[in-house]
Order: sequence, then structure tokens, then C-alpha cells
Amino acid sequence: MGSSRDASEGHNDPITIAEVKAIAERKLSKAAWKYYEDGADDQVTSKRNYDVYKDLVLRPRVLRNVTHIDTSTTIFNSRYEIPIAIAPSAYQKLASPGGEIDMALASAALGTNLTLSSNATTSLEDVATALKLSETNADGSPRAWFQLYFVKNRDATKALIQRAEKAGYEALVLTVDTPVMGNRVHERHDSLKLPPGIQMANKTSRKAGGVSKGRLLLNAPTASAARQVIAEHGDALTDSGLTWDEAISWLRSQTKMKIVLKGIMTAEDALKAIEAQVDGIVVSNHGGRQLDGVPATLEVLPEISDAVQRRIPIIFDGGIGRSSDVFKALALGTDLCLIGRSALWGLAYDGQNGVEAVLHILERELSRTMALAGAATVKDISRSMLGPTPAILSTSVTETETKGTKTTFATLSTADTVSTSTEAATSTADATTTTTEAMITTTKAATSTDATTTAIPTTTAVVEPPHTASCSELSSPYAINGDYYTLYCSSSAGYFPLAYFTTGSFQQCVDSRATRADCGGVMFQQDVGTCNLFTSANAIYSGDNGYDVAKMNY
Repeated sequence: MGSSRDASEGHNDPITIAEVKAIAERKLSKAAWKYYEDGADDQVTSKRNYDVYKDLVLRPRVLRNVTHIDTSTTIFNSRYEIPIAIAPSAYQKLASPGGEIDMALASAALGTNLTLSSNATTSLEDVATALKLSETNADGSPRAWFQLYFVKNRDATKALIQRAEKAGYEALVLTVDTPVMGNRVHERHDSLKLPPGIQMANKTSRKAGGVSKGRLLLNAPTASAARQVIAEHGDALTDSGLTWDEAISWLRSQTKMKIVLKGIMTAEDALKAIEAQVDGIVVSNHGGRQLDGVPATLEVLPEISDAVQRRIPIIFDGGIGRSSDVFKALALGTDLCLIGRSALWGLAYDGQNGVEAVLHILERELSRTMALAGAATVKDISRSMLGPTPAILSTSVTETETKGTKTTFATLSTADTVSTSTEAATSTADATTTTTEAMITTTKAATSTDATTTAIPTTTAVVEPPHTASCSELSSPYAINGDYYTLYCSSSAGYFPLAYFTTGSFQQCVDSRATRADCGGVMFQQDVGTCNLFTSANAIYSGDNGYDVAKMNY
């Protein structure tokens, strides 16, 4: 694994991403800094992406052999030396004259890859030439991916796809969270204009000194003015009419590249992506630049990883500033982490060398974190290495009568901790949970049945001993947008999701009486005969023979 410059060289070299960022802010123009750093509206989500990592603590394991730390991972049969790659970001020549080529070469030097933005300031062909994408990667090293905005002009979209495939890009990363641009207030006050010598290299819609069509729409002062922009420039704007039924099938008809969807934030859409047979997804909120007020990506990662069940790769971005952040994301189920702004800070700091420095910092930090946590390989990192904060360590047990069967449920109990999560369970008078537990076990608000507190899980997280799960009432039926049901197992260690079903396959699974079997495309995680089961059809059976669904015994 080669490098033009090791980040450890030089007495005054930065040793943290924060130090690199501080240097970048001093070196970047005010306009470029604002563009890279800006978020939508009040920037609640863009800030939350960074802050949420602090609420999740590590549970290190000791006396494990960590003499040799292996940070590598595999995506699409390619070996990544680190589970960190470069996210797509526009206008990289604002940070360094080398722009996207510097970024690409740095990623290759560290044995990882980048996703090239369709709004790049270097042509996709020039980046491909620099990376020698036309040559066969016999060594199995990662190949670059190409990010795509699906514009209304299908011929223009098709032309970009064909160019990327011809140039040798491995995957097409379709951004799906941008039917319109987010309300970036600072950009509206001071619209970015590309300086002389810099232009969008893969499109003709924005030359030096120009303003993009999307930003013309963003800056429209009235609804009438916005309609006029759409009327005049609609073909160059992102197609806001795209649907699941059309978009993926059309892309499949245009290319043999792998298709990855970027902008997935819910379990429902993750399952839709699997049904559409895409090759991977990116859990992303666009760095908080689109819809403000959505959760941090780390907060939704558990529900998505539990729904996906490793059927396709999960890629993740959002707020990574240290490799302990990478470790936490890996523990919650991602396969690969992307860095966007952190890589841009490196580019502004020292071009290719600066990006390599950032990747070296993260590589060293990750190796150290893994060793201290007791994980010798990326595969050793599991959710059991994450834990609640001290405020929610105490637990209590609530007993309830349901359908004449006495069942015991574990619930969280802290007298003085106030929940900071809008979906935190409150199943007893003073029982509360914090954002940390909400990230690990996404829940619905608990209610009371027949004057007795009932705590039945709707969590989508696998809870590993010795933890217990936050619980809430089981609704009848419980389905998310009618897309799928969840089957749970109760044990002394907590609650475990056994399987996810589409509404159609749920009955099929019941009828087949499958045990540790493939039901509706979802594999059971445990033998169903060894624990109490809970289903979203309001059926509970306490025993070791199975469950009762809609008056059908199993």
C-alpha cells in the first residue's frame, strides 16, 4: 500500500481531523468554506450528525489477542485496506488545484476508493485515466464509483451513465434524497459562483462564473418565480417524479454497473431497495444539506441494518471525525464508512498529501480503537461492544397478563433521566431512556392496557446479553406503512427480532411453519422453538411450541 507521504512525517503535521479542519478553514476562501460547511435551514441535522457519536459509549473486551490488527473489509469482492472511503462531493478544485484527481489518487494510495460526484470539476474520464480504471484490477483493489443525479432529460442522464461505464467505474451511485435542493440559507444569501478556470466538467449547465439551475430554483423569491425556473430549465433539474417502479428498472436497462442508492434513511426504504434488487445502499442524509430535522444517520443505522440482514452492503456517511465514530458505525451494522467534509479538509490542507494524511490519521486511530476494544478484525466488531451510558444501566422487571398468559418483560428504569429521543419508551411511571438506548433499540411510545403496564417490544435491534431492551406496547397489527411485519423472540437476555416479513409473505411463513428457514426472503436468526415469540399481529404465546397468529396455531 503506497503513499506519497506518510502522515507521521514532520514535527508539526496535524494528528487529528480537527487540526486538519482548522488549517483548511484558514486556507479556503470564505465562499468555498461556507459551501462545504453549510447545512439546510437551522443546520440541526448537520450538527446532530457529529454530536450523536458522543452519546454512544464503547464496551471494551479484554484479554483478547490483538497482536495483529486487520482493518480490511470486502465490498463487491474488492478488498479495502480500511473500511473508509471517499464520499462524493462537488467542486473539489475550490479546495485544491488538483481537485478530484488528488482525492482519487489519495484514496488509491490507502487501498480504498472514491465516489466521483457528477458535479465534479474534473471530467470523469480524466479521473479514470489517473486511476488507470481501464486496466483490469487483477489484485482485487477497489475501483472508483460514479455518483449520479437523475435529471429529467433522459438523454443527458443516459449519456453520463454510458461515459462512466466506458471509463471503467464499478458502480453507479444514484442520489435519491434530492428531488429538490434543500433550503441552504447561507447559500441563498451568498450564492456560490465558480471562479475563473473552474467549471463543472461533466455537465454544460454551469460554466465559470455561472449559477447552477438547481440553485436558480433554490434562490427563486416566490412560488411564481420558481415555476418560471422549472418551465425554462426543467430538463436540467433533478427529476422529482422518480418512483421505485420506474427508476431502478430504467437504470438496469442502461448499464451493467452495480447500482447503489444513496440517501436511504428508513428500514422501509431499505427493504424497498432490496425488493428493487439494487446492489447496495448508502445510509445518508446528505450531510444535513437537504431536509433539516431528520435524525442523524447513526440513529437510523440500527433499524436499517436489522432490516437488511446483510443481504446487500450497507454504506454509511455522516459526521465522522474520529475512527471511534467509524468503529461505532461498524458495530451498528455498516460495511463501509464514507467521509466527505473530512476529506475536503485534507484536500484544502495539502492536496493529495493532505487527503492521505486524513486517511492515515483515521487508519491509525481505528487500529488503536480496535485493539483497545478487543477486536482484531473488522468482523470482530459487534453491537455487543456498544453499551448504554451509566444513567440507564439499572433495569427493572414488569409483569403483565396478556391473553391469560403471564409474561415477563425487561424494561429500562431510571428515576431521574429524561429522554432526549422522540421515540424513547416510557413504560413505567419514572422509567425513561436516553438517546443512546434509542439508537440501539428504536422503540414506540409505551401505553397501558387494562390498567396494567404492558411492555412488549417493537425494537428492531438485536439485543445481546447482558443488555435489556426498551419496550413498548404491541399495536394490532404493527406494520410500518404496511410494508413489513416483525417477529420477536423474548428471552432472559432481552428481545430479539427473528425475522422480517412483507405483508404477503407473513401468512406464507406461518403456514409453512418454518424453523430457522428462509421465509419471504428473510432468514430466521434463531430457532423459533426455543423462546417466547411476539408477532405484529397481536399474538403472544408463552412457551416453547411457537406462536398464535390470527387464531392460527403454530
